[in-house]
Formats: sequence, structure tokens, C-alpha cells
Amino acid sequence: MSIEQKAKITFGMCDSIRELSRAGIKDRHPEYSKEQIDLALIKLTVGQELFAKAYPNIEIEV
Repeated sequence: MSIEQKAKITFGMCDSIRELSRAGIKDRHPEYSKEQIDLALIKLTVGQELFAKAYPNIEIEV
């Protein structure tokens, strides 16, 4: 398998995981808008501490 094929598979898996995470957030918080889902995904990805530094005025549950 070439490096290009491996990269394509890896990026595809990352996209799939991101979409599964979005679906999980939407399932737990059906009231969230697309923007809120995006913010919750960012918080899930970077962690509470970095999220609080980047978005100090935003409180969102994951």
C-alpha cells in the first residue's frame, strides 16, 4: 500500500470519527444548533482548559 493510499484511509477515518462525534453530541443535546455542535466538538477535541482559554465567555456541555 502506498503512502498516498495510507494517508487517504487515515484522513477518511478522521472524517468518520468527527462525524460520529457530531452525531453523539446531537443525540445528547438535540436542542443544539449547528454552531453549538461545532463548539462542543472543539471542546471535546481540545479539552476543557484550552477551550476555556480560546472561548472564555462560552459555556457548553459536551
